Amino acid sequence: MVEDSFSVRHGYKNKYSTTIYDDAPESIRIGLRQILAQMGFDTPRKQRRIICQILRRRSDENNWSDGPVSTEVDDLIHGLEWYEFYDLCEKLARLAEIKEVGYVSGTYESVFANKLNRLFQEESIGYHMIDSYIEKIGSEEFKEATETGLKLLQDPRFRIPSEQYEKALSFRNGFPPDYPNAVKEAVNAVEGTLQVAANRPGVAAPTILTDLNPRLPSHIERIVKEIYGFGSASQGARHAGVGGYPSSAEEAEFIIHISAAAIKYIIINVR
Repeated sequence: MVEDSFSVRHGYKNKYSTTIYDDAPESIRIGLRQILAQMGFDTPRKQRRIICQILRRRSDENNWSDGPVSTEVDDLIHGLEWYEFYDLCEKLARLAEIKEVGYVSGTYESVFANKLNRLFQEESIGYHMIDSYIEKIGSEEFKEATETGLKLLQDPRFRIPSEQYEKALSFRNGFPPDYPNAVKEAVNAVEGTLQVAANRPGVAAPTILTDLNPRLPSHIERIVKEIYGFGSASQGARHAGVGGYPSSAEEAEFIIHISAAAIKYIIINVR
């Protein structure tokens, strides 16, 4: 039996949709209840029990019939902040008492994750569940760039910039995300890589670039300096003025992506 709808099979679903980050719209909150029903929590009371257990909330003792209990469950789910909703999804996937339940097509955790990921895809959500953890999705190019950056930084000499780059990804993918610090750490990783490659520990990136002999091609040097300048102005950066610039999700992804390219170029070309 084909599960995909007509629009999915023929490539129309989400064709013109914008990927949703930093939000948990009503559609996926409703969809979560539908998934729970499919997974065996097929009454409002069962759903209330498990959700109250996870959220550490006392159920309303005045609600007995299905209607009021269902409304109570809706209020619990729809009253969560967007990142709290994703926390709930993770805990539902890992709940000990139901992980032992057998399913023909796999474990409870894998079946739940597959259904949740299908829901997220249908609703253009920029997250997916892997091993019971929800991670932010980027483009394939972004994924390849970050993997390349981390691989190049595995050399023990680049331990500190490697940690900084990993922090950048953690800040981007966190719940809630911290985009200014993601930018700051990505740029710190570029500067740290440059310091190691040029053997100039503690020296600011613009000074190292100016002192290189031979210098990098002027346009490349300018790009690296501009990356450094953007990071230095980011909220929380040591060089930023009061407040600093509050980077957006798109800007954080761009800086993390281009920082990976800069790290690769520096490791290959700076001696």
